[in-house]
Amino acid sequence: MLSNADLSGADLRGANLSEANLDGATLDKANLMGANLSEADLSESDLSSADLPGATLHNATLQNADLSGADLRSADLFRADLSEANLRSADLSSADLRGADLPGAKLIGANLIGANLSIANVTGTQFGTGKGLSLEEKQNLIERGAIFDEGIEIEEIETEKTKTEQIETEEKEIEKRSPLLLLVLALLAVTATGVTAAAVALRWIYEYFMTYLNA
Repeated sequence: MLSNADLSGADLRGANLSEANLDGATLDKANLMGANLSEADLSESDLSSADLPGATLHNATLQNADLSGADLRSADLFRADLSEANLRSADLSSADLRGADLPGAKLIGANLIGANLSIANVTGTQFGTGKGLSLEEKQNLIERGAIFDEGIEIEEIETEKTKTEQIETEEKEIEKRSPLLLLVLALLAVTATGVTAAAVALRWIYEYFMTYLNA
């Protein structure tokens, strides 16, 4: 039994702790790189600043666990119970959080670049500014009950998305008009400088069109 055990700073790299009872255990700054903690009970445990990159925690119970500052890069947290867990400033980049339970969890300042949160329960989950999340991902999470700081709302996300689309549309219109503008200039050249100069301009326009169409 490892319940309430003091394993602070322990080297547990690659350890097989699947289905272990570690509730209330102290594992702060422990090295659990690549460890197997699937279906383990880590509720109310202290894993602050622990190293867990590549660790397997699918179906693990981490209710009210302290994972602040923990390294969880590429960790397998599939269907893990992280309700009310403290994940402030944790590194969850590329972590698998599909189907995880995160109600009431705090992910403020956490790195979520590449994290997979599909079908996760994020009702009441606090994401802060949502570091590493795209606008679309934030919108999707808000619609599923997630909470973001700085007044991030769906309407604001939609506004930013609309502005981006408008800029892209305007750029495309400019691209379409550029060849037409060159044609007008060529016609003016015919009037102003004669046939020879116009022929040179038209040749240049022809080459531009071919490059434009093949781009």
